[in-house]
Amino acid sequence: MHRIGANLGRVGMALLLWSCSDGTGTDADNPQLTFSYSGERSGAFHAQGTRPTHDIGHVAFVTAFRTAVGELQVCAFRPTSGGAGDLAVFNLGPVTYPGSYLLPPPAQPGALSYQQGFAGFGVDSARTGMVDLFTLSGGSVEISTLSMTRVSGSLVASLKHAELPEPPDPQLTISGGTFDLLIGDPNVPAICQ
Repeated sequence: MHRIGANLGRVGMALLLWSCSDGTGTDADNPQLTFSYSGERSGAFHAQGTRPTHDIGHVAFVTAFRTAVGELQVCAFRPTSGGAGDLAVFNLGPVTYPGSYLLPPPAQPGALSYQQGFAGFGVDSARTGMVDLFTLSGGSVEISTLSMTRVSGSLVASLKHAELPEPPDPQLTISGGTFDLLIGDPNVPAICQ
């Protein structure tokens, strides 16, 4: 009986240590993407959590995944009201080690399609349209941590309005971007790809 109690005590301690955070690490079960944006629109974007398999429209989520040609892509959704929301998708390129990378990356050989990245505001509840779409036109990402299952870092970016001619200045600027994400979500929604 004493041995069982000691083993249960160890399991309980392990669970307690596993569930506590001292602020020095990241919470791998709570991926997040945060950035500020200014220009034609201004505000702050924050999406946190993993995507449930059954509902894309009512909960915030953020995920990272590799494309068939090895590009690392980030997709985040934050609900606003009435089932609508805002969506951010960034193609970080064929990231293989920590370091600095330019955005958007060039199209990769063998890719069937190319997603450079975008920010969509006012995505409707049916996910068939949005109020404003801005495509990624420049920027950089700093990858600080990279493994097979996790990526973290920071980013800055310039975006242009998808329906207007390209102006000399970016129409939307992203600053202070930070992310800490799990890689390999098996349930990546089609809107992210």
